[in-house]
Amino acid sequence: MRRKQTAAFIVLLLLSSLAFVSQTRPQSPVDSTNPTDAQGGAPPATDADEDRIPDQYESIYGEDIVIDTPEGSFEVLGLDMNNGTDNMSDHDRDGAVALLEYCWPYTLDKCFTDRLSLTGKPPELTESGNREYLDPTSSDTDGDGLPDGYEIHMCTEGGLGYLNATNAWTCLWFDPLDPSDSTEDIDRCEDFSFGCGDGFDVNRDGHIDVTERYSNSEEYSFGTPENWITERDGLWCSGIIPGMSENACQESIVRPTGDDGWLGTDPTRSDSDYYSWSDLLATGLVIPGDGIPDGWEAHYGLDPRNASDAILDSDNDGWDADRDGYVIPDTSTATAAWGEAFSNYEEYMVYYDEGSWVKPGIRGTAGTSHDGTVLTFDQSTQTQLVDAAVHTM
Repeated sequence: MRRKQTAAFIVLLLLSSLAFVSQTRPQSPVDSTNPTDAQGGAPPATDADEDRIPDQYESIYGEDIVIDTPEGSFEVLGLDMNNGTDNMSDHDRDGAVALLEYCWPYTLDKCFTDRLSLTGKPPELTESGNREYLDPTSSDTDGDGLPDGYEIHMCTEGGLGYLNATNAWTCLWFDPLDPSDSTEDIDRCEDFSFGCGDGFDVNRDGHIDVTERYSNSEEYSFGTPENWITERDGLWCSGIIPGMSENACQESIVRPTGDDGWLGTDPTRSDSDYYSWSDLLATGLVIPGDGIPDGWEAHYGLDPRNASDAILDSDNDGWDADRDGYVIPDTSTATAAWGEAFSNYEEYMVYYDEGSWVKPGIRGTAGTSHDGTVLTFDQSTQTQLVDAAVHTM
């Protein structure tokens, strides 16, 4: 009984003490109790230069990067947490300003108004298990051969992504934080969906494997000079691309048609020739294409941007059918059979002619068999009459 009374007495003392303490004024000295006259330091700064990029992000990517090349070294500047103007910089020349690289997968019009989650790629979606961000000192954060700004452009402007429930972009392809685009070949199909590609079955085994694809990264970089480095040379485009940072495109090469645009092939079109030559002028095509898939042209050294080479006979393997001393050239793919040249377009079509195919570059074959028997072949330029024994090696 005494133990219960003692316990009750102790509880009563504790409650009385708490009541007394709650009524006691704070003992720490202050200069003023007026909230409008209070003195002291401000809360810890998270964006000292007020450029809307957190100091921690600028600190992580604050180191200047030196890139060594055979032509010499050059420097890519890092961010400065005390410089309020570097948020609009594009030191890595990938077409995306530093503020956009911090905000991604939010675009600048959503990042500070309609953003419903953190920026960067969530840990549950990354291989590292950490939240990952675009790197403003590297033009290709995920290392897939496609600059970050180009991938953002294709995702947001190219119809290859969509805004999700958090107002962030989900990229079906061309995700700047996903390296799989280095092997993807997503060209549009006949039903206007994506994913059919424009590679071709080089070894004729009935399957287009990874090495036979004409990948997204190959399409972007088609035609780039040797040792092209985006951080030094700029994006592989000419003029101004909507949404890209100022002066993002390289400045030494222009498109044959003189307009603004990308200089490689179009990774969303299997046949993306966009111009042809008329006399000495390059004329833009209303409907792109020359009838030959980009991957086939690239593999055999043709230009998948130039429709004129479809009717050329690059390996000069036509035949002077009327023996007038002149091989009549083809004038269009529609009338290719009328000429005596064996055009690139015809060679491509023969590739699909019941298993027979032609390898550009072979100028002729032996006229007799190994046992000395003389062989006779119909040398008509009609593609369906071409004998595989003549044109295949």
